[in-house]
Amino acid sequence: MITNFFSNDAWTDYDDLARTLMMAVDAIIEAEQETAE
Repeated sequence: MITNFFSNDAWTDYDDLARTLMMAVDAIIEAEQETAE
């Protein structure tokens, strides 16, 4: 996931980029929620 985010191919495919960003954001939010608890 992260390697795809930094590859040039991901930036040319906006659908792929959007899904990667959403997954990254979801993972960050989930981690922050677990830390808050």
